[in-house]
Amino acid sequence: LRPRRAVLPEYQAAVFCTPTLDRLLRALAYRGGSSALPRLRLSDSARLPIPLPPRSLQESLGRQYQQAVDLTTSARSEINAVATAVHTEIDHRVAGVERPQNAIKVTRSSMPNRWDVPFNRGRVWRESLASRAAMRPLLELAKPGKTSLRGLSDEEEVFVVQANDVNESTFLVESGEHRPLSVLSSRMRQRLDVGDVLLCTTGAGDQVAYLDEELGRGGQPLLGSATFTALYFHETPRVFAVALAHPLVRQQLRLLSSGSVQRFVNKRDLDELLVPVLGQVWREDFETRLTRAMQRRREALLARSALIEAADDYLREAMK
Repeated sequence: LRPRRAVLPEYQAAVFCTPTLDRLLRALAYRGGSSALPRLRLSDSARLPIPLPPRSLQESLGRQYQQAVDLTTSARSEINAVATAVHTEIDHRVAGVERPQNAIKVTRSSMPNRWDVPFNRGRVWRESLASRAAMRPLLELAKPGKTSLRGLSDEEEVFVVQANDVNESTFLVESGEHRPLSVLSSRMRQRLDVGDVLLCTTGAGDQVAYLDEELGRGGQPLLGSATFTALYFHETPRVFAVALAHPLVRQQLRLLSSGSVQRFVNKRDLDELLVPVLGQVWREDFETRLTRAMQRRREALLARSALIEAADDYLREAMK
């Protein structure tokens, strides 16, 4: 959409993100009846009632928009710089590891559990990686998250995290839904805690996220999709989240995965996963830098929320 002269594009962008207009757009998308793929017709979009505020309000929203953009750019740049530094340091410690050849020899006695070629190719590669002191088994470093929902009633409202709520470039859960426990399927009932690291082990995604303190401020219990495996690291969890996104780990996960329709990694196969570990001084320094950058990203998200709330307030008042 290209706004006319009287409309600042920042205002129009903010309006389209408001809950008020979101409800209207959803209603229009489903107006043609039930459909697996709801869509907006151009004729409906052209008649959307968008009130035009005074120029001063538009400019105020424009300044808020630019502030959110600047904070986002700064935070993403900082997180990317630290993640790149972590991965570069890992590369230095595992340089020269040879990948498996196109042809590998496997004896029947060595594969009692899995007969598929990728798994055994991965096992050969992990034997090579295990020779490096920097590579250690995942479950030596972390323990699986809780599974029990004891203490939660069906009427209780929870905060639900799915794969598309993760921003892969910031390693943060940046959205989610508040829903009653009773309406959730069994695949949406994994208990999560602030401080956990989420690793995507089902589907085609490569999401890794750290559950920071901001998610716990609402006080609602946190639940996640079965897409994730929740891991608790005793120290420097943000650094380990970045390490789990390293290509060495991603490739191991692909080779460990099974399933012809949808990729998944069996929980017990994670025993075989090797994770790169930097020295404690390095990790503590990177953890401090990541903490600061993630806080800056949260400031950007708060600025964006304030902008959308201001636009929504005007929209609701104007549409009364």
